[in-house]
Order: sequence, then C-alpha cells, then structure tokens
Amino acid sequence: MEAPREACCGKRADKTRGVAIQEIPDLFPLVKELPPDPSGQILRYECRTCGQIWEQHFLPFMHADVNVLVKAGVVADLGDPVPVAPSTPEPREARDLRMDGRIFLACSVAGGLIGLLTRPRQSAGAMARGNHFALWLLGGIALGLVILFVRSARKP
Repeated sequence: MEAPREACCGKRADKTRGVAIQEIPDLFPLVKELPPDPSGQILRYECRTCGQIWEQHFLPFMHADVNVLVKAGVVADLGDPVPVAPSTPEPREARDLRMDGRIFLACSVAGGLIGLLTRPRQSAGAMARGNHFALWLLGGIALGLVILFVRSARKP
C-alpha cells in the first residue's frame, strides 16, 4: 500500500515559483486553507490527507509580487537563478546591416519631411507641388545610398 504522503502532495517539488496554489490543479483540491499570516504576505494551506503545510508567499520583485509556493520550513526566496542560456555576441555583419537599414530609412524620411515642409504654395499648381516633393524624397534616398556606399567602401 502506498504511503499517504506519496498518494497526495508528497511527490510535489518543495518550491514552485510564479504560480499561485489555485493554479495547480493536482494540488489545490487536496488542501484546505488555514488562517493567513498576520502580515497578509503568507497564505497557509494544509493537505487533507497527510497534514503537510504549504505556504504561498508574495515576494516583491521589480514592479509586482511573485507567488512562491513552498512546503513549510523551506525558504521562499527568489535567489535561485532561473536557468538562462548564455547570450552569444551579435555578429558584426548583422549589426552593420541593421545600421545600414536605419541610415537609409532616416535619410529617406528626412528627404520626405523636407519635401513636405518646403512645398510651394497652392497657386504653383499640383504638378509643381508633386514634383517638389518627389525631388526631395529622391534626394533623401540618394543621400542614403551615397552614405551606404561610402560606409561599405571604408569597411576592411
């Protein structure tokens, strides 16, 4: 026959971070709520089968509280790091390509804005106004291409 702790909550990990006890479907039906801690930062629950006490701590973390569910007696801290793969440095080619795109876009937008801000009056006619805008837009694109050409010529 299986021990009572193994049949109920005994198989669960000692600590679960980021989840409230209500969000654990295999544990929540097994426990009953006890009176909370006077500080209101710790909610206590007891397993109906084995009597194991579970504590749900609200730990301040950045701009919110984090739920940490632990068995009674286990330290509820956020000190143990979450496993994160080490970041690899970005290749220089990718960084240069992104910068080239930003330079080209900035020159094109600047040419378009100058074209809009310096358009002739209505009396000049629609054709003159459109040509003025197109000329400045193409000038901005050309400037961007020249800058990119010079940058590529200077690369080792």
